[in-house]
Amino acid sequence: MLFRERIGSATTQPAPFDGVPDLLAEVKDPRLGAMLPDIQRLCRQPQKRSEACRGEQTSAAREYLDIKDNIIADTVKSTMMTECLERFGKKSGADWRQVVSCFKSDMDAHNRAALLAEEEQARKAAEQRRLDEARRAEEQKKAQEEAEHQAEARRIEQEKRAEEERAAKAKLDAEVAEIEKPQDCVEPSSSELETIRDNFEIDLYDARSARFHSACKYTKPDHRDRSFVCGLVNSKNAMGAYVGYHPFYAEIETAQIKDIVADEGTGDETKRLIKQFQLTSHCEYCTTANRSYEACREAVKSGKYDPLEEARSRRQ
Repeated sequence: MLFRERIGSATTQPAPFDGVPDLLAEVKDPRLGAMLPDIQRLCRQPQKRSEACRGEQTSAAREYLDIKDNIIADTVKSTMMTECLERFGKKSGADWRQVVSCFKSDMDAHNRAALLAEEEQARKAAEQRRLDEARRAEEQKKAQEEAEHQAEARRIEQEKRAEEERAAKAKLDAEVAEIEKPQDCVEPSSSELETIRDNFEIDLYDARSARFHSACKYTKPDHRDRSFVCGLVNSKNAMGAYVGYHPFYAEIETAQIKDIVADEGTGDETKRLIKQFQLTSHCEYCTTANRSYEACREAVKSGKYDPLEEARSRRQ
């Protein structure tokens, strides 16, 4: 019968061996009942001192039982104890000191291995955390660099748009300044007036009888430097009598004559033409007084001079 089987099956008090005191009564621990035969057998060997041997083995056996009671639910410790019993329990008489020493030694080795495993796991976890932190730091750095790059790109784009807007505004301001630049009024040549007379499109009964007064030629940059003539014109009616002066302006290159007073309707086109004449015409007020274009325009704007009113007064 194996040693473990003897331990598990012995429930009664064994009979004492010849010449050996009753150990069960001596130790006063009923748990040791199944173990006393092995202690008695081991301690009868000649090389061992019986009393000292029994005391040592009994203490070791009691320690074994204490350990065993505490490791019932621990599979690892139970396995270690079983292996130690296999090694030392099959011998002639169980040396409980060796069993306990074996278990403690194996437990120490197991604990050291577990501690090393925990340390290795902690080291790997720390290394992984370090790698994760380094990766996150690198990602944050790249994200920050990308954000800075995008911000710089937006800044450059905004500056570019602002520069383009400034350039466009400067160009527009220059064009407006050129358009509004004062233009000196010059007297049109007789051939230019003849061209205008020949191509009059206003309501004149006798265009050939047209007489011009205070005619003035000027150039408008906003019309691609085309030349215009403005002034007052008078012509005969069907009765052969002159009807009175009224304002006109004409584009010389196309000889297109525009009468902005003959039709004094309320249409938008008529109003626009009248307004344009008020702002550009030099007529008699500008030419007779030898005023500059700028002075004449400011006078018309301020209402100090109304060429239309003067033209109407000439008709009467």
